[in-house]
Amino acid sequence: MRIRKRALVSKFYADRGPHLAAMVAYFALLSFVPLTFLALSLLGLVHRADASDFLIRELSRAFPSSSLKSILSLVHQVQDNAATLGIVGGVALLWSSLSLFSALESAFNIVYGALSAMAQTDLKYVIAYSSVSHMGVVMLGMATLTESGLNGSIFQMFAHGIMTGLFFALVGLVYEKAHSRAIFSMGGFGQMMPGIATAFTVAGLSSLGLPATAGFVAEFMTFLGAWQSAYSWWLFPGVLGAFLTSVYVLRVTKQIFWGPKSADPHFQHLPDAQGPEWVALIILVGTLVLFGVAPGIAIGPVDTATVPLLLRLGVLP
Repeated sequence: MRIRKRALVSKFYADRGPHLAAMVAYFALLSFVPLTFLALSLLGLVHRADASDFLIRELSRAFPSSSLKSILSLVHQVQDNAATLGIVGGVALLWSSLSLFSALESAFNIVYGALSAMAQTDLKYVIAYSSVSHMGVVMLGMATLTESGLNGSIFQMFAHGIMTGLFFALVGLVYEKAHSRAIFSMGGFGQMMPGIATAFTVAGLSSLGLPATAGFVAEFMTFLGAWQSAYSWWLFPGVLGAFLTSVYVLRVTKQIFWGPKSADPHFQHLPDAQGPEWVALIILVGTLVLFGVAPGIAIGPVDTATVPLLLRLGVLP
């Protein structure tokens, strides 16, 4: 039974095409009503409908029990109120895009991206799917329309850029030296390449939001903004995503660097970072720690842009 469940889970993540289609359908459903209003408003741009029009003929066929006069009356009412329908549809679509739609999409990205990262066996794909989850945090912060949330969203973009650059640099170094990205075939690399192992650990800890790293500041401000928003429940998908992130980050870090040494003879004598490789690692690791310890360096300038924006939107008094 356990093997059967594992096979089902593996198949769930292997068949990503249906999941993508389901995601598109889900978001299309959220925008169905606003788009319907906008589509109806387009009738106001055409000539006054009469019995010979294609639309009237098709409606008569679709609703044979309705008289032609009642169908014409309904279409004329829609045409007469086309401007109102367009305004309502546009405002509803804008509202859903800026708030509920963005919040639901961000919740989906955070959780689904983290679950997808957990299912990967290739180190590069773990980092790629973790980016999907972290971009969900960015969208969540924007959707809150609060000062803390918007500042956290922008700070997350900055922290994610540094962290992901460090991650991919480390994946490239590991592949260059071990010629493998298979997570569960590697192990004990921390004994041979302590510098790369330390840099990967710092990047991972920033990814899961450990205090004194830039990732913690970004996630804390975003989650605080979610709690302060009109819908405080937006906080919980973010917290769940942070928990799932800690699971796959710590598992990968332990497996590759701090776990038992692999018995594969190809992984017995691997060099650490050398020469110019250290420059990038030191700068990126130092940046994550610096902005985690002193986030005001970035938050101050960011706040001078976000507060006027929120004032213009009428969110702040």
